[in-house]
Amino acid sequence: MSESTGIIIESKEQLLSWLAEAAELEHNLLCTYLYAIFSLKKSKAEGISDQELRAIEKWRRVILGIALEEMTHLTLVSNLISSIGGTAHFHRPNLPLDPGFHPSDIVVELAQFNLDTLQHFIFLERPVDTEVPDGESFIRHAKNYTREAPAEERLMPHNADYPSVGELYGAIRTAIESLCGQNEKDFFCGSPTLQVSPTEATIKGMIAVVDKKSAIQALDTIVTQGEGSTVKDGSHFERFSQIKEEY
Repeated sequence: MSESTGIIIESKEQLLSWLAEAAELEHNLLCTYLYAIFSLKKSKAEGISDQELRAIEKWRRVILGIALEEMTHLTLVSNLISSIGGTAHFHRPNLPLDPGFHPSDIVVELAQFNLDTLQHFIFLERPVDTEVPDGESFIRHAKNYTREAPAEERLMPHNADYPSVGELYGAIRTAIESLCGQNEKDFFCGSPTLQVSPTEATIKGMIAVVDKKSAIQALDTIVTQGEGSTVKDGSHFERFSQIKEEY
């Protein structure tokens, strides 16, 4: 169990459940980023100047790059699931999400591009060591609602609250390091042929997961690029913050 979260991962079944949550979160976030791109103005006929249009085109490219990296993260999480004998998880609910589907502090809904939405994206992508406010219009629908940590007698995996996306991946990393132990071959029992490898997708950070080393590498790619990165330069957090400053 992670000391800073309510996450308990003591078996491969629980790990698969948390990886499925990570996959749905990546999938949902990339949808919100794409929606924000679609809402951006495209020509001066919409009441903007040449300078504003150039800035908007730059922001469109930056956010599209972030969305593409989220697709990479979704693929890496799917590779992680497949590597330990699970099936790649591409299910997700319609947006906006009902309260409690993700932790109580994570609001996921479609919103047009504006300063408040940018602040929301910055909040979602914040490093684990950084305190930032959420966008004011992204209201928790149930302020007293929490996903309770699972009781010891539960028969099925049950996902609890966690403070940030970065801490979710930290708990998954800790679980992989502890659960595979000395039997990496038995733990990573899935066939690499069922994964997306650099051969199929020549995307930065794409790897097949075959052992603990490659699993940790996949998680490090996800965290460094965006989710809870403590290396802020070039991260999603830093890029969204730069857009907000320019705006």
